[in-house]
Amino acid sequence: MQTFAGHEEKLERYQTLAAQQMYAAGKRSWRPATWFATPFTWFQTYFLRAGFLDGYRGALIAQMAARSVRLKYAKLGRLVASGPTGRDATQGIHS
Repeated sequence: MQTFAGHEEKLERYQTLAAQQMYAAGKRSWRPATWFATPFTWFQTYFLRAGFLDGYRGALIAQMAARSVRLKYAKLGRLVASGPTGRDATQGIHS
């Protein structure tokens, strides 16, 4: 990835697709996943995958990974809240 903005674009696109796939697969429980998966992702990336060895960049990568998970579940929450209307409720979600 060349720029942070390019990374953010890809993140938006892929997390929207991931949320739509989770919704299509019948996943509806998103709040507990947001509460537990987000901090665990940060912990896993920073400590278990030794991100701390990279200093500031490792912390930034861990933060971006956790944000990615939070965004995915927020988008799933929007889909669940919109119900079976068929409209794309993930458009315009920015966290």
